[in-house]
Amino acid sequence: MAKANKEEYAKLLKKMEIRTIGDRLRALRYEKGVSVDTVAADTGLCRSNIYQWEWGKVEPSNFSLICLADYYKVSIDYVLVGKKSEYER
Repeated sequence: MAKANKEEYAKLLKKMEIRTIGDRLRALRYEKGVSVDTVAADTGLCRSNIYQWEWGKVEPSNFSLICLADYYKVSIDYVLVGKKSEYER
């Protein structure tokens, strides 16, 4: 899916049920229209870790949550529980 364009990500996003941290991370990536490889390159996080977080294999560390929230321009609260903050950027 590394070659998917923004339209393909938008279609995938419409089909998703967002319930978990991984679902939210994947949805944020789809909204941004980027691949796991791009997120890894832009954040310095490991590609395989990002994949594991998105598919619920493991949960991200606090440091990784901060990096991802900053990258996607959302609060950590949103990543963890899906609540948008009044301070949302």
